[in-house]
Amino acid sequence: MRPMLAAAAATTAGVAPVFLTSATAVQIGRSLPLGGRHLGIAVAAFFATSALCAAVSGRLTERAGAALVMRAALVPTVLSLRSLAAFVRTWPELVGTLAVAGVGNGTIQPAANGYIAGAVGAGRQGLAFGVKQAAIPAAVLLSGLAVPAVALSVGWQWAFAAAAASAVGVAGTLRHPRRRDRPGAAAEDRSRADDSGGGSPGPPATPGRPVPRAQLARPGPELDRQALLVLAAGSACGSAAANALGAFVVLDAVHAGAAPSAAGLIAGIGGAASLVMRLYLGHRADQRGDAQFGVVALAMVVGVAGFVGLAPGVGELLVPAVVVAYGTGWAWAGLLTYAVADTYRSAAARATSRTQSGASVGACIGPLGFGVLVDSLGWSAAWLVAAAVLTLAGALVVVGARLLARPPGTPVPANGE
Repeated sequence: MRPMLAAAAATTAGVAPVFLTSATAVQIGRSLPLGGRHLGIAVAAFFATSALCAAVSGRLTERAGAALVMRAALVPTVLSLRSLAAFVRTWPELVGTLAVAGVGNGTIQPAANGYIAGAVGAGRQGLAFGVKQAAIPAAVLLSGLAVPAVALSVGWQWAFAAAAASAVGVAGTLRHPRRRDRPGAAAEDRSRADDSGGGSPGPPATPGRPVPRAQLARPGPELDRQALLVLAAGSACGSAAANALGAFVVLDAVHAGAAPSAAGLIAGIGGAASLVMRLYLGHRADQRGDAQFGVVALAMVVGVAGFVGLAPGVGELLVPAVVVAYGTGWAWAGLLTYAVADTYRSAAARATSRTQSGASVGACIGPLGFGVLVDSLGWSAAWLVAAAVLTLAGALVVVGARLLARPPGTPVPANGE
């Protein structure tokens, strides 16, 4: 239990700067320009650096140890939160500070995946990844609650100061746990390596501890690059829509006539819905015992209804649309991470860094494009485009899962069947 909670806390701290900025955008906008385009660029800067760092975090974790990597990654997170609380007074400063925060987030995500894969037994990993990925909507929930509780009472800067103090506390919880070898783990790794066409399995996963240098030369399972590329593209499209939702739902609620405090609560309700659904899907994955790529695609497609419901801009539809969009359209992330990590158990950090990079790229492009659409075409058109992108994400996950399931060396027919 402790490893999954520690990984979840680190993940929450990593994404806190961007979602706290989105939740308090109305209050920040009174101090510096923060229209749709401005907010989109600032959020995009965060996820752009996240994508770059996620691409290298997997191998870094295998060499240095997950706990050490996560503790180091919390340094830019804390610095950025403190800067937002005390120094940021212009829009360029906001963009630069969120870019620094993205370094921490992008490094933490694959490291937390590797931490869980090594510390939690196979029968509980679906729940563990659900808890870890539930940290992201938890950050949305806490950020939404911070609006009426802190931002509207003592000032938005104090919300960032409190988040910085919490991140410092999280760093103290990330210790090297004692190694617990899972029964049958070596046999699982050998089977997966054989199925993927790789050689001998890599060194056994030990959460938080560096791999001995002598073992680094031993090859791990060969990754199916084509399948992971398609899954990364699906993750990118899904993340583009979902992070546009997280970045702009508060501004949209205010545009639809909600008071700023109510808009923050609406975002919090959506975050709570996503949190509960991620935990449920993770628990169900443990019970079913398979990779659940189909459930990932289904959640994305159902979530499209929530995005479509936001398009009319009708106040009565706002809360149910937000609940559906968050509760299903953003509930798939933990399940997708679990599915990839379960496929490549002895190389979980390296494999999930591929899909995490895709998610970060989508999270960068999505809010940026959404902000441009809002300023040029309006809120309704922006939400409909996001719904179309989420539909495409579901289709790509289905294709990627089929590629991953094919025998090694099997050519892909031209008709895609």
